[in-house]
Amino acid sequence: MFPETIETDSLVLERLSPEYVDALELYELFARSRDDVSAVFEYVPQDPYSSVKDAHNQLAEAEASWDDGETAQYAVRTVDGDLA
Repeated sequence: MFPETIETDSLVLERLSPEYVDALELYELFARSRDDVSAVFEYVPQDPYSSVKDAHNQLAEAEASWDDGETAQYAVRTVDGDLA
């Protein structure tokens, strides 16, 4: 129903799932302990991750919603492959 990957000239959006995104990588990018994380979540309806388990749970929930055809959540990467 939803495309697994969406590519532009500068970004690649990949399905938010354990298949495409590592929970530790996701946690490290959006951990509550990061100094700059509050700016990232200013307009996002979720809280920064307190643990790697939080990131893992987010991936599992996104995958379940995808499989049910309810929502499509994507990880945003630069064309170099870095999670953004």
